[in-house]
Amino acid sequence: MQVCIQSLLVTYVFPHCLSRSVRQIPYAIGQFTVNELCHEAVYRNMSEETKRSLTGAAKFNIALGSGITAGFAAAILSQVRSPIPSIFGE
Repeated sequence: MQVCIQSLLVTYVFPHCLSRSVRQIPYAIGQFTVNELCHEAVYRNMSEETKRSLTGAAKFNIALGSGITAGFAAAILSQVRSPIPSIFGE
């Protein structure tokens, strides 16, 4: 029984999990990269005094805005592949 379950897992479950996680790599890379770029852009355009005087709410808003922007960018990045085959009729 145990051998049967192991072979079932190796044959059917793991390949699907692996292919699903491999498809998430461009999404994750895009999201982290855009998030960092947004944070850097915001803080680069602030004076040192402004950076020191930021409140918790302001820091939260910067993080939230960067995260939302990164989420949109990652969603676009992960969906770019989908319409390309339909454009070329493949």
